[in-house]
Amino acid sequence: MTLPMLLEGRSVIVTGGARGIGLELSIALVSAGANVVATGRSKQHLAQVEHRAGLITSGRLHGVLADVRFAEDCERVASIATDRFGGVGALVNNAGVAMRLVSEDFETNPPPFWQIGVDAWREIVDTNVSGVFYMSRAAVPLMLEQRKGRLINISTGPRVMRTTGWFPYGASKAALESMSATWAQELAGSGVTVNVARPGVKVDTDLFPNGGRGARLSEGFAAPSIMNDLIVWLVSDASEGIHGRRFNASLWDSSKPTDEAARLAMLPYPELPHLF
Repeated sequence: MTLPMLLEGRSVIVTGGARGIGLELSIALVSAGANVVATGRSKQHLAQVEHRAGLITSGRLHGVLADVRFAEDCERVASIATDRFGGVGALVNNAGVAMRLVSEDFETNPPPFWQIGVDAWREIVDTNVSGVFYMSRAAVPLMLEQRKGRLINISTGPRVMRTTGWFPYGASKAALESMSATWAQELAGSGVTVNVARPGVKVDTDLFPNGGRGARLSEGFAAPSIMNDLIVWLVSDASEGIHGRRFNASLWDSSKPTDEAARLAMLPYPELPHLF
């Protein structure tokens, strides 16, 4: 379990912070003492995450109706975080869309790439790639002013990036990994760290048909809270100096001290096997 008040006063933006993994991350960060700006595209879901956070403590979570596909929305989110909580200490690029935009039965009847609609391609790439760039572009300069910050990109495993039936979602996450590697080099020595976090397993969210309601836990899917301890640790001062690395949350052992659990969850670098 994460220690309460580990992140006292730290300002964190969580994109897609009102549903699925993002909702659980938002609540975990608030529980650890952070001030959270959670973005989402649904007023109803934002109201729900604000309510849950309010049961823990008052005023630590602010929901913002925003769409990361639009650069102006991302700039507005960074401005709100600064005005409300005094800056941006960390950004968790969690917002993402997946293969249900292509087909509801993509798992059993995956379409080849030439049959995928242009609208589905655009929404997946605009959200998972451009949205991460827009939000990071808005937030990182604020971190650089403070000479400290955490940029955490939520990704997936290499197998999904190259498996038939997962295009274009897999390709969007491969792009995210490439972006993260480049940004880590450009931010080296700046005080702003860049790391990639993956669930490491399929997670019971509405990215999958019939998901997001606990229906798949009996089928071996992990709960959306699987990322919580890892992300709280990455946002905290305990991860100081950890930069340009990848982590699998499924390898986190909560029975161990957090530093040891983090070491066990850290993937080797360079990661093998390679993407191709």
